[in-house]
Amino acid sequence: ISFSSEQTGLIESVEAIADGRTLVTMVESRAGKPVCATYNYWFISDENSSAGKSQLSLLLAAHMAKREILISGQGQCRRWVDGEDIFQVKVL
Repeated sequence: ISFSSEQTGLIESVEAIADGRTLVTMVESRAGKPVCATYNYWFISDENSSAGKSQLSLLLAAHMAKREILISGQGQCRRWVDGEDIFQVKVL
C-alpha cells in the first residue's frame, strides 16, 4: 500500500526535460515518501492539463519570489518510476 507525502519549503530547481516531463526539487529533503519515490524530486502529472499548467505557474512564481510552498503528493510514481506525482501546490 502506498501513501502520499507532503513537503514544505523553498524550491531548489524546476526542470523541463526534453520528453515533456517537469520535475521540481525542494531545498530540504523530505521524509515519509512512498516506496516508489526513491529520489526527493516531484513530477507534475500532466503538463498539458489545466491543473498541470496551474501547478507549473505557481511553482515558477514561488521560485522567482523565493516564497515557501507546500507540495502534496499523489502517493504514486506514474510520471516517472522514482519520483512522486504532484497532487497539489500551495504558495504559503
